[in-house]
Amino acid sequence: MFDKPGRFPTVPFPAPIDAQREAIAEAARELDRLRNNWLNPPEWTREEVLGFPRSAGGPDDGLLARLLELNLARAGVDWRRVVKARTDV
Repeated sequence: MFDKPGRFPTVPFPAPIDAQREAIAEAARELDRLRNNWLNPPEWTREEVLGFPRSAGGPDDGLLARLLELNLARAGVDWRRVVKARTDV
């Protein structure tokens, strides 16, 4: 039965019982595992933990502060006045 040309009406899925729900979940997990192994074969992939290059305590710890000060100076803003104005509330 068609509700509009070329389309079927939607039909809700029946509510599964608990045993069916667990079987569906297990089948979905297995399907997901198979799909991931097919898309990303273990022999083609590897896991690495990469550190963030500008982490705190690193060699360029003050780089962001220096860049901010430079940008404010180029914009003609005295950052010391801005900070003082915010703290003098």
